[in-house]
Amino acid sequence: MNKPGTANNDGNFVRSKGFNVVVWDYLTDSNNWFMTDSRLAGLFLNWFNRVDMEFAMDPTSDFNLIAKYRGYMRYSYGWSDWRWVYGHAVA
Repeated sequence: MNKPGTANNDGNFVRSKGFNVVVWDYLTDSNNWFMTDSRLAGLFLNWFNRVDMEFAMDPTSDFNLIAKYRGYMRYSYGWSDWRWVYGHAVA
């Protein structure tokens, strides 16, 4: 039975404000939490293709219905601002 004032009945405040809760299994402390602004992340996370992806057949393929392919690309990534992430390490 759903009782008022419990998690089974009351509205989700976090969801009502437009936030999405995502559980990340790689956090080592169950009390720590982080928030990210996905709009700002799109602005400040950087990806640079230095050499676009190239695919070619490997010249060591023996052509006996077994073909080997190889790919090559160069890239760099990083960020230009960190303020789109907010977190708290709970004691």
